[in-house]
Amino acid sequence: MHGSSVFLMDDFLNDISKLVKVTAKEYQQAKQELQTAEKLRLYIIVGSQSLSIAIATLLAIYTSRAIARPIQAVTHIAQQVTEESNFDLQAPVTTNDEVGILATSLNRLIQEVQQLIKAQKDSNEQLEVYSQILEKKVRERTQELDEKNQRLELALAKLRHTQAQVVENEQDN
Repeated sequence: MHGSSVFLMDDFLNDISKLVKVTAKEYQQAKQELQTAEKLRLYIIVGSQSLSIAIATLLAIYTSRAIARPIQAVTHIAQQVTEESNFDLQAPVTTNDEVGILATSLNRLIQEVQQLIKAQKDSNEQLEVYSQILEKKVRERTQELDEKNQRLELALAKLRHTQAQVVENEQDN
């Protein structure tokens, strides 16, 4: 009985060894197939990116040709307005599409900035007048306080003199 279990165990170990070899072989095959799949994936990614770049380039060329001139005109006006601070300029509105909307919006923005600058100038002038009035009032109030301070110092001196006389009179008595 002991001998037959050794044979059974030996057969079992042989089966396990065969299983390990088969598993190792399948593992190697799977590893090779994974490498092949990864290479294929890389080729697909590179191809997709190349195709995407080509399509994007064609679309960019087409789009730039379709909208470059009106945008350049709007850009030129925007640059002139900002560099020269000339808020009397207006961008030409030649279309009703997004570029036309942009030009219209820029024109409104230029007008609003012009109005804000005018309001700011008016406010600054008014603040200057208020500042001058306030400075005058501060000078007047400072002069009044200086006069009151002098009167208080004189009164304090008189009070000290009187106090000294009172103390002197009490000592004499």
